[in-house]
Amino acid sequence: HFLRQFKNYFEITPHQYIIKRRLQQAKKQLETSGASVTDVCFCVGYHDPTSFIKLFKKHFGMSPECSQKQCRR
Repeated sequence: HFLRQFKNYFEITPHQYIIKRRLQQAKKQLETSGASVTDVCFCVGYHDPTSFIKLFKKHFGMSPECSQKQCRR
């Protein structure tokens, strides 16, 4: 019941919501903190930097390194 209600309200599953929030937090940290991609990856709850980078690219259309440097797509 909770899953259906959540999806009706947010239009995404709870798992997708958590991934989206983690990636948004990672992008914010990369843009403001100066921390390394690996440090940010671990900080937002990912354990594999390679899969984090692939997911970040898929979600934002740019690499975490590019987000960190504020480069254009």
